[in-house]
Amino acid sequence: MQQIGTHGLACLSDSDYADYARFMQCQAEAIDALAFEQLTLLTDFVNLPTMIVRPSGPRNIGIGASINNLFDEIVYINNDFMTLSTVGSSTYINIGSPVGTAVVPYPRGLYLAGAHVPMDATGAVTAFSERQTIIAVNDDTQPPGQQQLAQAWDISPDANTAITGIDTNPTLSVVLRGTNGVRLAHTVTHTNAASSVDVTPFSSTWLWVTFVGPDELVEAT
Repeated sequence: MQQIGTHGLACLSDSDYADYARFMQCQAEAIDALAFEQLTLLTDFVNLPTMIVRPSGPRNIGIGASINNLFDEIVYINNDFMTLSTVGSSTYINIGSPVGTAVVPYPRGLYLAGAHVPMDATGAVTAFSERQTIIAVNDDTQPPGQQQLAQAWDISPDANTAITGIDTNPTLSVVLRGTNGVRLAHTVTHTNAASSVDVTPFSSTWLWVTFVGPDELVEAT
């Protein structure tokens, strides 16, 4: 073996051609293995466990009404511990197992969740009436009054008296360290007294949740 150049790599003598070729093959395989390991780490970092859902069709919210089942169609999922479920008249994203079912392990740590809900009055608009979306992470195994782990809402007033689109975009973060599964719930409502409100375009309406990583490894920048 001899040192080649100034980079510190060892190489067999030029006179041992067979071993030289074998050595280069081993080097190439080692480099390829390291490159694949780095690619796997990068893919895992970029492709965080995520679920995205949306409405399966147009939805209308009547005067004085609210809906809790807007999101009923899975658009994207890349893990096996998030599910979409319906309980009564409400739909939820489950992280882990729904209450009363077998425990489904899920990663503990920091989760981010959010929604994008565009709303458009179907007729006249009550000036400064509100368009509101609320999202919440709930643990139904906790005592009453302690079940809500996190909540976020976005209230956007419509100051016009003509038909116009208003977007709501609540987001939240929550650290989950328990064993029982939790659910991401939502409520969409409005205070327009002059007409009902459409959720439109429904194809651009989203509810999502992402696992960022163990909270002891998450670094704020």
